[in-house]
Amino acid sequence: MRTGIRAVFPPGIGGLHPVLRLNPLQQITYLAILNILLPAQVITGVLIWGMQEWPQLAASLGGLPVLAPIHTLLAWAFSAFIVMHVYLTTTSGRKPLSGIRAMVTGWEEIETPETEEAK
Repeated sequence: MRTGIRAVFPPGIGGLHPVLRLNPLQQITYLAILNILLPAQVITGVLIWGMQEWPQLAASLGGLPVLAPIHTLLAWAFSAFIVMHVYLTTTSGRKPLSGIRAMVTGWEEIETPETEEAK
């Protein structure tokens, strides 16, 4: 099973993969989530948690009045991403749960148009 950046952006010839799994907007979104939002959430959380251990470091970044709102804003951004992700997944298929079923099983049911030769 592939994990990490290779699962999101698979390698290929010239950086292109024959089957692109994500469109450019999805790639930018996941890149921002994994490389900006997640590290910032962890760093602000550790600084809030370690406020007693590292008071100078926390104070140099503005202290609790700055760190707590940033941490809360990032938590809301994660929550909004999850809600939006579930909404778009459930509304993208023919049936409400077909997108979720495709994620769980790895297969998606696609209607193929019949051609004259197939008849």
